[in-house]
Amino acid sequence: MNPRLLVKFFLFLNLAIFSLGAFSGKLCEGDILDLITKKQTLTFLEIQNKNPRKWVKNYMKAYADGNTIKKKYKKRFKADLVFHFASGIKCNLPAKIRISGDFKDHILNGPPPITSLDVTLKKGNFNSIVDFKLFLPATREGKNEIFMTRLLSSLGFLSPRTQFVKTKFDGIEFTFLFQEKIVKEFLEHNFLREAPVLEGDERFIFSHEHEDYFDEFSVSKLQNKKWALKGQTSEKISIDAVNMLNSGYLNHLSARYLGNYNSEKLLDTKFISFSENFENYNNSFSAILSAAGGWHGLRPHNRKFYFDPFYNQFKSIYYDGGPDLYKLSYDFNKYIKKEEHANINKSEIKGASIALGLLNSLNIENFHTDLINDGADFSFIEVKELISKIRNHLDVIKSFHKKDIELKTRPNYFSKIKVSKNYLVSKRLAFVTNKSDIYEICTLDLKTCSDKKLIPKQVAKLLSSELQIDGFDVIFIGDKRSYLGYPSSKSFKRVNFNEIKLENDAILRVYGSPIPVIDISNKSIYLKQDNQKDRFLIYGGQLSDWSINFVGLKNIEPTKGQRFDENLITGCLTFLDTKISQVSIKAYDGNCEDSINLVRVNGDIEKLLVESSYGDAIDSDFSDLVFNEITISGAINDCIDFSSGKYLINRARLDRCSDKAISIGEGSEFEIKSSDILNSNIGIAAKDSSTVNADNVIVDSVDTCFKAYNKKQEYWGGSIFVNNHNCLSNQIDIDESSFFGNRNEL
Repeated sequence: MNPRLLVKFFLFLNLAIFSLGAFSGKLCEGDILDLITKKQTLTFLEIQNKNPRKWVKNYMKAYADGNTIKKKYKKRFKADLVFHFASGIKCNLPAKIRISGDFKDHILNGPPPITSLDVTLKKGNFNSIVDFKLFLPATREGKNEIFMTRLLSSLGFLSPRTQFVKTKFDGIEFTFLFQEKIVKEFLEHNFLREAPVLEGDERFIFSHEHEDYFDEFSVSKLQNKKWALKGQTSEKISIDAVNMLNSGYLNHLSARYLGNYNSEKLLDTKFISFSENFENYNNSFSAILSAAGGWHGLRPHNRKFYFDPFYNQFKSIYYDGGPDLYKLSYDFNKYIKKEEHANINKSEIKGASIALGLLNSLNIENFHTDLINDGADFSFIEVKELISKIRNHLDVIKSFHKKDIELKTRPNYFSKIKVSKNYLVSKRLAFVTNKSDIYEICTLDLKTCSDKKLIPKQVAKLLSSELQIDGFDVIFIGDKRSYLGYPSSKSFKRVNFNEIKLENDAILRVYGSPIPVIDISNKSIYLKQDNQKDRFLIYGGQLSDWSINFVGLKNIEPTKGQRFDENLITGCLTFLDTKISQVSIKAYDGNCEDSINLVRVNGDIEKLLVESSYGDAIDSDFSDLVFNEITISGAINDCIDFSSGKYLINRARLDRCSDKAISIGEGSEFEIKSSDILNSNIGIAAKDSSTVNADNVIVDSVDTCFKAYNKKQEYWGGSIFVNNHNCLSNQIDIDESSFFGNRNEL
């Protein structure tokens, strides 16, 4: 059909469609308590452009202009999205949509004018997801992508939630492949604090003049640049992360373009994993992808990573693996030799045994049920056969014999690659200096360099591969000495710490100069700050029947800046990834954001006493904990702040909490049997899809007894069920998105 006639047809079709109505000013209709407390199953999605005429014109221009989708066609359009849930709840959420994708396979060869979509909800969320993609299924191998993402997440890997969604797009019915974006909400869903997310730099790939050297400029870059802009500490962590990952990327590029190792997917694990746990994770991740035919997602320019400042290491994130499960019906031995990009490397060989162990523990019945719920119509027999096939492929990988090639990074890589002079002169390299805001900008051969002062916004753009200086594209490398083959400069050394083994693989890490007093036989630890920046971290393993005392510095003003340090630590005393039993903790004069912080901790605490906190007395994230007895006296902020977990307190006495005595948020389940709350602003607060069940709440000199509300877009309101309290009705504050009732109503 003639393009002009197509435009007229699309315009007529869109203008003839009845526009979606508003819900009387409310985002959602239906049971508010159900919306707060339960995961919603999406049955249907309606998308209506606010300006269909402009959308169609933009679509036609993008379709007609070359083989790739230019950035100028990825402009955002206002739209209404109506989510229809199986529970009967219906939500009308305003959003912005744009064309998504690199190549024309993301544009349907119309009519109709449908493309892969990048969606950002402006209000509300879908199961705590705010940013997501709606892919044309063929661009992600259809239901194969659902199988891959669900398999990885079932085995404990970082993988985005993915499902088929029946949709009506501007009146046209279509089935999209829904996939959450790798953003803050994704990290928190996987029990991770927000920190740098990195990926390969693809700026120069799609316009490259040399097909054989399409990715020789692809080092790593920061994906979430807004996080780097939050303050000096997050900027420093981001710089360190990109610098560290670039070592691995430069090793890959050196091996491929300056050496004799022709592999498109090698990223040596030693550059991203510095402990056995992280190495096992990343190696088995690679092995699973190779065994399932997801090689596309192992190419360095396609890869994504989460940088964990706690451990100073990277975790692989699945993205765009392109698995073709049915193609794997060929003999795998022949296939991996035939396909050049599928060459097996040492990381996959090392990870195959671990991946096999994970796969053998998979509950195939539950996995099949999850696939069906995601809209992927695999039969149970199909699933069993595919899992068996992947298991067999892992056996092949495990026994694969490969010559041990030492891959050395060639110093000064960019001065040695062989591409046209015109292509080289359009780029510059950037290195850090001893001054935090000064960067050294050099030609690729390093013959001409000059210092440039950059403001934080420019630094964030530099790290995310978006900065141009004097018309030149700038590639951030990081440490110049390391790039030239010398030991790294001091600016990239992490904060010094000492480690002491406790019991059952639990380790005490001391940041700074304090000397802890540890009595192993009596299981007691005494920790005292010498300096305001001193921190104590107990991580890993198991602790049983220990008594831990922390003493801070009195009459010290809290440090200004971000709430965490360069290791993402907020607590004076932090517990991380630890199982605890019958532990007692005392903390005095905590001058940190949190006196005590618990992150991904499971177990029970017998007694917890905190006095005189300069921020929160106790903060817990992503944990499952039982507290027998808590006593807190004096907190400049909250006495108790629990997020994203499951918590039970038997008895609590909370006095002089300047903000909230108990704050429960981010989808937590909380129960308290008995509490005395004195001299505080707010007694118990439930926010952001959290549920509080309370008995025997006694307050004295408290302004607001109970408060339930919505604060963050990725959640709904809070719910509180309480029995036996002495509060007045005017001391209860519940917003329209939340719920308050008696426990007997449960």
